[in-house]
Amino acid sequence: MKKENYIIFLLLLCSCAIYTFYRPDSILINEIWIKLGWTEERKVIGDWLDHHLSLPAWMVYNLPEALWTICLTICCKPLYLKRGKKKIALVLLPPLFVIILEFFQMLHITKGTFDLWDIALSVIAWLWIALIPRRYPAVPFQCYPVTWLSYRLVGVWIIVLMAHFSG
Repeated sequence: MKKENYIIFLLLLCSCAIYTFYRPDSILINEIWIKLGWTEERKVIGDWLDHHLSLPAWMVYNLPEALWTICLTICCKPLYLKRGKKKIALVLLPPLFVIILEFFQMLHITKGTFDLWDIALSVIAWLWIALIPRRYPAVPFQCYPVTWLSYRLVGVWIIVLMAHFSG
């Protein structure tokens, strides 16, 4: 479980760095940086990175979504909702969420541009993690009592939403 937490942290950190230094100021995470007064330093670091570590367009625009899809899949994989005798695996949520967000972008409900590559890379990332056998037994998702798994899942969802909605 600790290894998974480190993986989630590192992948979200990479995604956040791409959003912070390579993406426009209009996304929520960058609006937060601006409100915290981290404008000039962020610009200087972003310019330096763009000059010395120029990333291909797919890494700037498609990779962050695939990274957070991996994080959500890791978080959702051991969880399920129980409705009577039926169990609904939460591991099915990340690709559904990606597709919904992309269609929201197409309909201009959220910022961004509809991109089939986002869906394709995210589904590949999801399949990669979803098909790895679980190391821990499945557990029911519960909001109360609050567990580390529910904190982790809600935290990752909040970070993902910050990348898709403006302030």
